[in-house]
Amino acid sequence: MTTQALRATSAAAAAVLVGIVWLGCSGDDTTSSAPPVVTDPNQLCDQLCKRVIGSCNEGAKRMFRTEEQCIRACLMFDTGVVGGTTGNTIRCRLAQAEAGNCNGAGILGGTVCGSPCDGFCRVTAKTCTGSGAAQNPFGAEGTCVETCESRIRFDGAAPQGTEQEFLGADTLNCRAQHLLLALSEPDPHCSHGAVESTVCRGAGAASHDGTHDGGP
Repeated sequence: MTTQALRATSAAAAAVLVGIVWLGCSGDDTTSSAPPVVTDPNQLCDQLCKRVIGSCNEGAKRMFRTEEQCIRACLMFDTGVVGGTTGNTIRCRLAQAEAGNCNGAGILGGTVCGSPCDGFCRVTAKTCTGSGAAQNPFGAEGTCVETCESRIRFDGAAPQGTEQEFLGADTLNCRAQHLLLALSEPDPHCSHGAVESTVCRGAGAASHDGTHDGGP
């Protein structure tokens, strides 16, 4: 075979090889790529609150009165790690909501997303920043957690969302009910979350008007 014929044969073989490689790389590959990881807290809270309002909306399962109330609370938590199912974070609460655990998606975290005091104190610290009845009754967030865990009783058998006892129950559950209301009305509801809460300890509960701002 002449040199010219050899060159022609080699060129043809190379062309066929290139075609095979091209088809292998860009052919009918139906493998779908993984969806992008959401990192924006606003998007995560939007996902969480749409699910919570859609699924956790009756009786003891009802965690928030409105989607806006849910988003306000949600944005106060750290984002958390991708795939995280524990810790006082947005991602943990989203995972719990997707699993049907309504309590886990709420402020108190259902004892899964941090301790109930972790959730309560984070939202208190971010919400109660005013003066008078709108100020934080605990001071620093860490002090709140320590005080909460040692002096306020959490009732794991009671509702943890909007159906919590509103008056006279000396529990963290009652105080968290007022914290939900404090998201839009810090004065007077921030003061109702204190250890010596006048509405959750009985003394002032009988005369307290619980009908304002969507109260029960």
